[in-house]
Amino acid sequence: MREAEPSATALRVAARRAAHQLFDDPKVLDDPLALRILGAEAGARLRGSRLQERAPIARTMRAFMVARARFAEDELAQARRREADVGESARETRLAPFFRGSGAGVMSARQAALSSRATRPPAMKLC
Repeated sequence: MREAEPSATALRVAARRAAHQLFDDPKVLDDPLALRILGAEAGARLRGSRLQERAPIARTMRAFMVARARFAEDELAQARRREADVGESARETRLAPFFRGSGAGVMSARQAALSSRATRPPAMKLC
């Protein structure tokens, strides 16, 4: 790997993600950066390889990589939502004594709701 350049692995993944944007329908992952990461020359070569990209091995690799990326992005989004909920809960905890007496009942209900939400499996969404 060279300094200030993407690794060969990163470029291969970007190529699969870009191919998904160009050749697959329906799309399970929206990746507006993949072609830019590849660069103009590699992007042009990829656009000209439609026949090769229809091969079963190319389609399988692409499906694996975009499904994995989609799962990771959905998990990250869910973690951000949970973090926002925890932040809101922390504000409620700090302010509850001033507005609701002790606030213990409200906060225990909120904590129960957050706990049940954290144990649910993530919902997969299509683009």
